[in-house]
Amino acid sequence: MTVVRRKNPPKLTERFLKRFCEVLYENGGNISKTCKECGVSRRAIQYILDSPPDDPRRQFFEPLFNEARALGTEALIDEAIRRAKEGVEEPVFYQGTVSGTITRYSDSLLKFLIGGQDKRYSSMRHEVTGFDGGPLELIKKIDLVDFTDEELSLIVSAGLKLRKDDNTDEPESPE
Repeated sequence: MTVVRRKNPPKLTERFLKRFCEVLYENGGNISKTCKECGVSRRAIQYILDSPPDDPRRQFFEPLFNEARALGTEALIDEAIRRAKEGVEEPVFYQGTVSGTITRYSDSLLKFLIGGQDKRYSSMRHEVTGFDGGPLELIKKIDLVDFTDEELSLIVSAGLKLRKDDNTDEPESPE
């Protein structure tokens, strides 16, 4: 990985940090993109945020930074809601030329956004546990030594019947 260093990195003045936060808001809270656009390393920004709480630069920058991130994220959420509700116009092509447009809606995006607001819809996962809250036993190991010859014979015939049923779609004729 090649590291490209600027000859004259910007001085992190209050004016620069204020402009950085404006660009951060415009970029929806995306720090990496903002650092690239402003010509400053992430490390330099993080250095200010990690400095002691009584550092005047941190006291000036941190509230602006947090507000810009929150507002940028809010703007992204507003746009996502708009796209989910109003849709996005996409061109329709016929024989290589645009013949019209179609509005595409994002139900999955809307479901995701609702999940963020209402915890009843927030998770698609469900916890499944075994006996007494223990781990779920997916495969039960069977020791065939514990079975009698008669029981083994029944297991084999049941397995053969299942295999036969899987290989044929026709109902079995009565005997």
